[in-house]
Amino acid sequence: MRNALDAAHSSAQTEILFAAYGQRETTGLFPYPAIDMEVAPGRWRIADLAPFDGRPPSPYPLSPPMAVVEVVSLGDSHSGLMARMRGHEQWGVRHGWLVDPYRETLHRYRSGGGLEAVEALEIPEHDFATSGAQVFS
Repeated sequence: MRNALDAAHSSAQTEILFAAYGQRETTGLFPYPAIDMEVAPGRWRIADLAPFDGRPPSPYPLSPPMAVVEVVSLGDSHSGLMARMRGHEQWGVRHGWLVDPYRETLHRYRSGGGLEAVEALEIPEHDFATSGAQVFS
């Protein structure tokens, strides 16, 4: 199966983007959907959503965002998703979230691997939060 980005995927990504964008004045976070990021020389990643602490200084960010949101797609494998999350962590991303629009669940990536179910996506040091109810409305 190809990695299809369907309405469920797009809706979850959009709701998180709107929540983050709507809070940008108070949080100082600037969310970018589907942005190319060079995580190592010649190695690029595209996250579904990447909130940065302020605006990135270049068109293609060379330093990690504050957080990365990966939204599950129908063609995703668990091992592939976990590899992406590990890669974000190794690059220095402080908060990693996995959003499953088909099961309507939110998970926080735990340092070193593993997922923890959460009720909201939060960046406490920026006073940012958006609940599963908001994401899946």
